[in-house]
Formats: sequence, C-alpha cells, structure tokens
Amino acid sequence: MKYLKAGTAATILMGPAVDKTDGVTAETALTPTVYLSKNGAGQGARSSATAITHDARGYYLVAIDATDTDTPGRLRALFSDDATHLPVWEDYTVLPAQVYDSIIAGTDKLDVTVAEQANIDFGALQKASLNAATPASIPGAVGSVTAGVTLAADAVDAASLKTDAIAEIVAAVLAGQVEAEGTYTVQEVLSITLAVLAGVTAAGGATLKTPNGVATRVAATINTSSERTAMTLTPSA
Repeated sequence: MKYLKAGTAATILMGPAVDKTDGVTAETALTPTVYLSKNGAGQGARSSATAITHDARGYYLVAIDATDTDTPGRLRALFSDDATHLPVWEDYTVLPAQVYDSIIAGTDKLDVTVAEQANIDFGALQKASLNAATPASIPGAVGSVTAGVTLAADAVDAASLKTDAIAEIVAAVLAGQVEAEGTYTVQEVLSITLAVLAGVTAAGGATLKTPNGVATRVAATINTSSERTAMTLTPSA
C-alpha cells in the first residue's frame, strides 16, 4: 500500500507508460494530463501546476499539491492516451497528517485524547475496588470529560497505591506458613520468638510473656529433670 500525507504536497512516480501496439516499448516523451479520483468520486485534473517530467523507462514524476491531497481516504491518479500508450494509474491512501507522521514518518505519536465528556468524579472511588481479587466495577460517578480530569482530595494516587502495595506484600509474607505441625505462620513465629528472647518471665522461667509483660506467649510444662514436656503457645495474630 502507498501512503500520502493529507494536505501536503508530494511528488509521485507514475508508470510505466508503454506503447499501445506492443505493450512493451516505453513512451518517454509524453506530456500527460493526470487526473485524480478521491474516494471513488469523479475524476478531476490535478491542482498542481508543476510540469510533469519523464524520469526513466517510461516512468513520470508527477507533482501534486495540498489541494490534491486534501481528502483522507482512497486516491487514484491516472493518465491515458488511447492513441499513444496504455493507461497508467497508481492507487494511494491519504492519511491524516498526525497518523502519517506517527506511522510512516515516525516524527509524531498517535494521541488518545479524552474529549467531549467532562467532569469525571474520582472522589468516590474506593481503593478497596482496586485491591479486589476479582475486580468487577469501579464505583463512582462518571460524568463528562472536556475540561480535564480533577482528582478529589481522597482520590487514589501513586503514593497511596505504593503504600497499599507495601502493606499487602508485608501481610502476605507474615501470613506464610513456616511450620506444618501446628501450622504456624511467620507472624506467629516472630511473636513467640520475641517473647523467648526478650520477654518478661514468670514461674521460674516456664512462662514467657511479651516484653511489656501483658500477654503470655509461651507456657512450658517442666518435669523434675528440667525437661520441657509440653508447650502451650499463644502467638499474636
């Protein structure tokens, strides 16, 4: 497919024009009149007044101007002379300037612009909806978007999302099971370990509490040989 940029002058190569009799011999001295058909409409002479010149081997350089390419869509350029040569035509797709510059020239980017509908109210959006395992819909009124998007003071922003993500990761780690016998989690093991290493003791060391002495985390049953025969663990949740 051949592309042209809408509203922009260009020079196109048309041909080959070959002799009508043998269909092979290149016609190199023509002064053709090029006609254009835009999106299947009737043919009209090109707007550009620049002379058409022969390039080589029956191919001609044809200048077209911004008026010739003013209609995005299909464009057929053609010239013919029944008495001299076989018909010559070329088909093009005329792209809007930004599309052409983005896809063909690589000098622009396609825009995705929210317009025509204004005032999206993000104030009522709930962060819990974003954290849901199976998101269904985001609550909140969606209105028009023309003057831009205004976030309310309690809107979800990058900082709050980061905080939520960290909290979720920490919670997931602490909930991980580290002991099959008793199914103790990381959180429970840490609370018991803290009581053993830095907690307040009672009953001759058989009872170990939190560092502030409020909650009992370990209650050991010790026999006469100073062996622990039973352990009652009350880890924090």
